[in-house]
Amino acid sequence: MDRILLVDDDPLILQALTRILRSEGYDVVAHSDPARATQESDFVVVITDFMMPQMNGIELLGVLRKARPDAVRILLTAAADFKVASDAVNRGEIYRLLGKPWTLAELSACVKQAVAHYHLVQENGRLSREIAEKNAALTSINRNLERMVVERTNGLLDGMVSALDYRDTETQWHSRR
Repeated sequence: MDRILLVDDDPLILQALTRILRSEGYDVVAHSDPARATQESDFVVVITDFMMPQMNGIELLGVLRKARPDAVRILLTAAADFKVASDAVNRGEIYRLLGKPWTLAELSACVKQAVAHYHLVQENGRLSREIAEKNAALTSINRNLERMVVERTNGLLDGMVSALDYRDTETQWHSRR
């Protein structure tokens, strides 16, 4: 089951988000204190509010990105301000910015897409590692094959030259060259 980390200083919003996401089958961990949320390390998506005491959402996402760089980050904000969005993208590497209030359909779709994105990135990483391993194995096989071809070709050429020399001693110098 995919785990979602929720962080919002408003307990009512935290309860609503928790209830919605649990009803959709996600394992939800919720914190109203951003400092406590930084202790979490087992989640695939983090959804955090922007305006919180002690640490804003962008700062929190920056800390969580260091702890869990592969997790997908979503920022909730009532401040429909381009500076907030650009800071979030540039510093927190967010997946999406959701405005407050959100619609249930928008929230559900966003989280579903974020979880799918997380799994696609994980699968891409796994496949890239597998391809690298297979390429290394193929490189080794090719080197071995090239060595065998050189050995067999040299032996075959020596045999042909010897046969030609045996048949016609006048062209012996040409066949050796």
